[in-house]
Amino acid sequence: MSVIVSSSPLTPQSQAQRTPSPSPLPSPPSSQSTAATSATYAAVDVNPEVLAHEPARPMSPVAAASPQKKKPRVDEFEAEELIGVPPTCVPAVYVAPAAETHAEETDGATRMDEDIPAPLPAHTITWSVSTEKGYKNVFGGNRLSIHPEMEDVHWPTWEADGRFMNEHLKQDGTRLFVLADGHGGVEAPRFFVAGATRAVSSLLEARDWNFAELEQQDAFRKQVHTAFQILDASYSSKKVEEYRKWIDAGGGSEGASAAAVGEKKPVDDGCTLIVNVLMKGWIVNINVGDSRTVVGLKHDHVGWEPIFSSADHNMTHPAKIHHIQRSGGQFIHPYGTLKCVSVPNTDEPPAQPYTQLAGMRIYRPPTPQIRAVGVSHRRTLNLSATMGDLLFKVEPAVLSCLPDVEFVPVDPTQNYVVVAATDGVWDHMRVQNTPLQNQIVVQRVGLFLDCELGSPSSGNGGVQSATTLGSPSMSDAATSHLSEEAPSFHDEIMVSATHGAVFKSSSTTAAAQSEPSPPPASSLLDKDREDAETERIRAHHCRRLALAARILVERERTRHRLWNDAGMESLALLHQQQQASQPQPRSVTGAAAATGSGNGQDMLGALDSLPDLFYSGQFRYDDATAFIIHLQQGTRAESR
Repeated sequence: MSVIVSSSPLTPQSQAQRTPSPSPLPSPPSSQSTAATSATYAAVDVNPEVLAHEPARPMSPVAAASPQKKKPRVDEFEAEELIGVPPTCVPAVYVAPAAETHAEETDGATRMDEDIPAPLPAHTITWSVSTEKGYKNVFGGNRLSIHPEMEDVHWPTWEADGRFMNEHLKQDGTRLFVLADGHGGVEAPRFFVAGATRAVSSLLEARDWNFAELEQQDAFRKQVHTAFQILDASYSSKKVEEYRKWIDAGGGSEGASAAAVGEKKPVDDGCTLIVNVLMKGWIVNINVGDSRTVVGLKHDHVGWEPIFSSADHNMTHPAKIHHIQRSGGQFIHPYGTLKCVSVPNTDEPPAQPYTQLAGMRIYRPPTPQIRAVGVSHRRTLNLSATMGDLLFKVEPAVLSCLPDVEFVPVDPTQNYVVVAATDGVWDHMRVQNTPLQNQIVVQRVGLFLDCELGSPSSGNGGVQSATTLGSPSMSDAATSHLSEEAPSFHDEIMVSATHGAVFKSSSTTAAAQSEPSPPPASSLLDKDREDAETERIRAHHCRRLALAARILVERERTRHRLWNDAGMESLALLHQQQQASQPQPRSVTGAAAATGSGNGQDMLGALDSLPDLFYSGQFRYDDATAFIIHLQQGTRAESR
């Protein structure tokens, strides 16, 4: 497992502080290929395997063209910046993925609020990301990785964030967060994370968007749809060429071995894709697949509550399943039995979800076009919209790559949290009701953001606390490695807070430097104390955010049941205090939570008061990645 934390304000000043890089375009980070739970990293102290970059390849839209359909275009869109392959000869059996016959209605207008004040001053953005590689529990309590490489890919990473924002995105205060969950391989998520980052950033730079106008929302949505179709068609064309080379080498003949062919059979893979854009008082969510984004708002009296959630493109989505059924897709049980589904014979999809398809998978019978391409028809999927997946994109395309594009207004006087996570988080939760899942996760993350972190506990009955970062106090190899890395993690968080945040003390310092005479020594001492206090607060905030992200991906309770960090104790205490109407057995006193002194059983009791998010002891856990983005409200004093 790895954790990366960054803190920066949504202001133009933050971009000026970053050092330019000779390469303005990012390359996708490679997935993690280490053990299921690896060390914790933050800021510039990162895992080189996580951030190993793959060289970008130019793409020509010719490869995305279709012999039957007009080539999709994007107004003022730099198509040559997309990652892809040189122009290739696309066989006539393949056509660029067609759009769904039904244009899905969005409720973006219902979320509009034209009375929202101007976003001044801007929010301060702090983000954290945590990952855990998928594994299965085997005999003897050991873990066996389910993939050779981590198939979740995210952007940004700490090393690349500043370079990309400083060189490529010229919109003041605009931030992009991209997350892809691969299936079948890691090539597709790497391709689409890099391509979507370039495509969306190019669209944002093309004009001065004002999402308060519905016409501009519709225009941006259409251009995103076209850009995603270009990306998907480019990747599918690349795969078609790989299969063509494999067939020409003899790979399609009966009984031909890989050694005799000399060409490795291509992998037909795909991924989900999420892009969250933060700009000018708006959160723009772009979503394909079953990874989910939830936006939470902190209310004065009721605490944190979800105000937006992206729709999961799973086997119950009405519009997507309706499109699949009309395009020739079939639905099977996990053990292979075809399941007949009664779909209304109308041009419009039903309003209710297909609950009878929960747990089913999509199957596509072989066709002459599929046989000509050479891709196997034996693959099945449990998603109703993906990027990639050539089998389901051969014409007539069964799956759609059109994303949902939603706009969420942001009030500068409120605090928000954005949680974007793959299905490795949502599918393993105890609660499987989507609205309740969103509420539980937002409230749990809100607890971390609201609690006060104290120093690590020491009197814990013989169990030594690992670090001030809340690392587990268990004695296995993985957690011991976490303990060794934790001090540098804490230091790097403070460095990132120093370089990425603009505090009240910054404006005070600028004012002091503009005076003709130097300030007295007493004022300098006060300023230093204020700066030190500000840094301490920022570092504690980063710690809370890192802990919140870690809790979402470490899904086995045994991994953190004995966590003995003072921050975890304070979190449990805060949870107990918020449950005033319920009895509070074995409560930890405020002094014990703040100083870490107290009986070990009391600490375990406090942690037990927090309900588990996940079922522990399952046989298999998929790859899990969680982004947490905290938007802290600004004040009028900071904007002066």
